[in-house]
Amino acid sequence: MHFRVTISNARVRQPHTDETDRRILALFGDGGARSTAAVAKHIGLSQRATLTRLKSMTERGLLVEIGAGPHDPKRQYVLA
Repeated sequence: MHFRVTISNARVRQPHTDETDRRILALFGDGGARSTAAVAKHIGLSQRATLTRLKSMTERGLLVEIGAGPHDPKRQYVLA
């Protein structure tokens, strides 16, 4: 088992979020992990549209993806 920690002191500006992003972030407010299906049900989008949004939020540093790979069916997301 390995893990990597990266510490940066660079200032990062807050990424732009829309109403749907804020609803997703509110869902993760308790610190728990959620699957794509659980998030899709909460926000009322299809799983495919939700997956696209979650990947975008991961790329912007808002969420962290937990899973064995990009096609892991048990992949979950947590707040960054």
